[in-house]
Amino acid sequence: EALAAAEAELEASRETFGTEAERFASEAEAERAAGVTALAAAAASFDAAREGTRAVLTDDVLGVATALAEAMVGEALARDPALHRALAEAALAPLTEREGVVLRAGPEAYPALLVACDGPSLTLPEGPGISIVQDDAQPGLGVVVETPDQRLDARVHERLAAARRAMSERLAAASEEERAEGSDVEASGAETEAEAPPETATATGSEAETEPDTEPETATGGDAEPESEEGDA
Repeated sequence: EALAAAEAELEASRETFGTEAERFASEAEAERAAGVTALAAAAASFDAAREGTRAVLTDDVLGVATALAEAMVGEALARDPALHRALAEAALAPLTEREGVVLRAGPEAYPALLVACDGPSLTLPEGPGISIVQDDAQPGLGVVVETPDQRLDARVHERLAAARRAMSERLAAASEEERAEGSDVEASGAETEAEAPPETATATGSEAETEPDTEPETATGGDAEPESEEGDA
């Protein structure tokens, strides 16, 4: 009876130990998950702040570059008025039909354009002459091209603004691709962690006991000795 009571107490202790081990493992897992969530939130907040700062700096840099480029073009046009004609011809290049086309130039560009084109008309090797008119509502260097069915703003600052928008969109796309690659790496790490083999559970109760293999008993006594045959005398 004492031995049975000791075995029962040992069994109860093993079950209690197993329950406590499972509770400890569950609490540790919950704490780990909470830590991972907090870390992910902090990383997301940092990424958002970094992207916001990058966007502001990128816009500022592009703004400075655009202003500098416009100033350089203005200086080049001031030194060589013939470049006004080159700008007008570049504005006409996308057109396949030039009938009824008019070039509108602001007060800054119109006088120089008249000098460069020898009058209020731009004559090209092919097609009719293009009329040049002054339009005070179109300030800046360069021209605005008007056709019977469309209007093309080819002024210098508009072209540079378009280039700035295109560059900003390209940088934003590159930043988005970088974030997507980072997300893929994080997802891959999470999958690797999920595929890791679980820790071996602690056996409790009678499952922790292993019975030794029982060896067959060796035959003893008369069965082990064969009967001897007596010969006839």
